[in-house]
Amino acid sequence: MTHTIQLDLVYENDINELYELFADTDIEFKILVEVGPGGGWPICELTSDEDTLRKWLLENYCELEDLDFYMGYEN
Repeated sequence: MTHTIQLDLVYENDINELYELFADTDIEFKILVEVGPGGGWPICELTSDEDTLRKWLLENYCELEDLDFYMGYEN
């Protein structure tokens, strides 16, 4: 089942490099806002199956105890 999440990605390099970061993954990536409200980090949308997103989040973005929040299961 396809799942979509939105995150502000902490990224200080050229924003176009984010597309390269996701090029070799099974994750569809879009930049929604280049300079977001939370520290100026880009707001991005990631779409894939739930297992792929969960794995990516755990490897690159958050700890297990925060996973449900970033997957959108908690408010």
